Amino acid sequence: MTKFTLEDCLMFTTNTSSKLFKAVLTDRLKDVGVTNNTWISLYFINSHDIISQNNLAKLVGITGPSMVKIVQRLDDEGLIYQQQDSKDHRKKLISLTEDGIKKYNEILSIVIEFEKTMTKGLSQKELDIVANVFDKMIRNAKKALS
Repeated sequence: MTKFTLEDCLMFTTNTSSKLFKAVLTDRLKDVGVTNNTWISLYFINSHDIISQNNLAKLVGITGPSMVKIVQRLDDEGLIYQQQDSKDHRKKLISLTEDGIKKYNEILSIVIEFEKTMTKGLSQKELDIVANVFDKMIRNAKKALS
């Protein structure tokens, strides 16, 4: 039986790399005054055109109260529109303003450059293998939680 070492454990390596990537991206996003969760929120608002605040919080992976703060900040900066759902007045629907779309595109260029830097020296075949492996591991983790 092979001796277990944390340094060789794929889960430890994945966790460590995730934290490191987040730290690097956080540093890059500081220049445009946004956090990772703000960037992810803008991404999902942009990709859905109109989204409820609750669904946005689920996609970003944060609590409702944390999302309220992000939405308020985005609204204060004029980056989003908020409106009540005509079918359910308790729901807030969110979409990007023209300034929000500009901000999204500004951040997107930073994120694309970040990804290029992090994947430098890797072939497309290697990237596809990594993506496939992580997809399988994520499915396994979700099954383990069920």
